[in-house]
Amino acid sequence: MPAKIGNVSADFLTSVALPQHAATYTVISHKFVMDTVKEELNNHGFFISEESYRATPDGQIASGLYKLSKTDDPELSMGFAWTNSYNKQVKFKAVVGAISTVNEAFMILGNQGAWVRKHTGTADTEAKDQIIAQIQNAQAYYDQLIADKNFMKALPLAKAAQAKLLGTLYADYCILESTTASVIKQQMLKPGFFYAGGTETLWAFYNHVIYAIQDNHPKTWLEEQRMMHYIITNDYLQTTTVITQPIATHVAIPVITESPYVQLDLEDAIKEAESEMVEMLTEEEVVEQLYGVNNNPEVILSIESEEEEEVEVMEEELETIDFHNTVTQEVEETEEEELLIVEDSNDEDEDDHSYFL
Repeated sequence: MPAKIGNVSADFLTSVALPQHAATYTVISHKFVMDTVKEELNNHGFFISEESYRATPDGQIASGLYKLSKTDDPELSMGFAWTNSYNKQVKFKAVVGAISTVNEAFMILGNQGAWVRKHTGTADTEAKDQIIAQIQNAQAYYDQLIADKNFMKALPLAKAAQAKLLGTLYADYCILESTTASVIKQQMLKPGFFYAGGTETLWAFYNHVIYAIQDNHPKTWLEEQRMMHYIITNDYLQTTTVITQPIATHVAIPVITESPYVQLDLEDAIKEAESEMVEMLTEEEVVEQLYGVNNNPEVILSIESEEEEEVEVMEEELETIDFHNTVTQEVEETEEEELLIVEDSNDEDEDDHSYFL
């Protein structure tokens, strides 16, 4: 049975014993991460209004989330998150993102979280450098998330289209667990929060997803956030977000309602392709597909030529048979004549014997 993940205190993470690995392994302690994040945020003028931590029961895998007091947008607060481990199952990650003021769920850009650091060599020093780099670019990341949010709010997405998108995230991309997909489905049927713009927008669906993902295992949480944001923005929005690693080609989901943004409607594409296919077929080709009949003059001539050749072959075979029958009959008649001659000769011999008697 998988370890239960729950909220823990900062003191608990600090008390977790450091791992005893090979000499090449560089420990990045939970305490080091927490202290560095708080220090650098403060150095750059950001203040933490809320902090929360989640971890496995033994504290070997942990994550931290900080809500910052910076709120340039009434619906999104700036946030900072990290994941770390002592058992080599997760490499250190640190990202700047945003937190929804409606459901308190975290969101990051599609290229966020791509930086990871294996616990070797100068990993601790590089981890600090990465934390600083994220904080230095925090405003740019935050502004882009606000822009993405506004795009999603303006983009209608009917419930049927939301269901298809959920299926794609779950079945095609496999970035959602079954329990997560179930929570999203329940939120779609009966939202637990009110989202500006109503329930049938891309922003409402996006919030259903990040709300469900936030309780996932720290080992996969940030990567699922990153991939989900990339897929949705790549399929539906024209943004400047660029992913740092290639992923599988996406399958566009049809949007039921009209939108001012460029979208790919799969059903319309299929109808258009079918229409083009019908236009390309000639009347003779349609008849041939429906009834197996081809009225093409060239095909007819070819068929007639083949039939004539077959007739000629049959006539030759019949002539051969007639010839054979004629020869056979002549041989039989010759044999009959020879038999009659022999019989006549025998009769004459009998007459001769009779004379001498």
